[in-house]
Amino acid sequence: MIDESVAFHTTTVKIQLNFSTLLDNAGLPQRLTNELTKLFQQHLSKAHSKTRVTSNAISIKTQSYCVRYLVAGFRELRKGGFALQSPWNLSEKYIAYLVKLWVTEKEQAPGTVENKLTYWRTLAAWMKKHQLVGTVDDYIKRPDGYRRYYVAQEDKLWEVANVDVNTVISRLCERDRWVAIQVELQATFGLRAQESMLLRPLQCLRVSISLTAPREEGRGSCRSMRNGSTKSSSVQRGLPTPVRGR
Repeated sequence: MIDESVAFHTTTVKIQLNFSTLLDNAGLPQRLTNELTKLFQQHLSKAHSKTRVTSNAISIKTQSYCVRYLVAGFRELRKGGFALQSPWNLSEKYIAYLVKLWVTEKEQAPGTVENKLTYWRTLAAWMKKHQLVGTVDDYIKRPDGYRRYYVAQEDKLWEVANVDVNTVISRLCERDRWVAIQVELQATFGLRAQESMLLRPLQCLRVSISLTAPREEGRGSCRSMRNGSTKSSSVQRGLPTPVRGR
């Protein structure tokens, strides 16, 4: 859960993270804090992906990650001896230092580093410095095997791992019925873990007897699902009908 409060701006119907407390407690120079505040106020809730098809504000979760990663990065720069006073003074040497720090010293995962670079690239775009932030390969030689994979490298199906789903769900029923329902939704409809946790059937049920599960809290994108030939259901197992998320 994101614990920052949310500010509602009714004039533009947007939802923006209240980042002031996080910035104020970051220990950054006042000028740097003030200028980051202005940039966040102007741009934080706006979609920064060129492939995004909706004009809706980005989720509070994404906004929170953006602020946290950027603030942490500025703190790392100052700890490394860079007396940066303004985000407008960012240059390639600062980004290069951060990438080397994350990869070689902190040994962070490729996905984590690339996600961080995405937020720094976004900050650079806010300041019209579109060519400032490159890719990991622009700053270091990747260690062997240091690469983000977008396709599973091993089969993670329960059947392959010799896991009896029915047995697992039955055991879960004895300990936590809501978790049992979530796992059964995953097995029946192929939901991801987060989708099964956020599902609210009575809220999503449609006349076509299909449900839509939100992919991420705070975002509007959903995917439709149907139970075709699968016979398994919470009712058959004697579980309560999942009418709300936990």
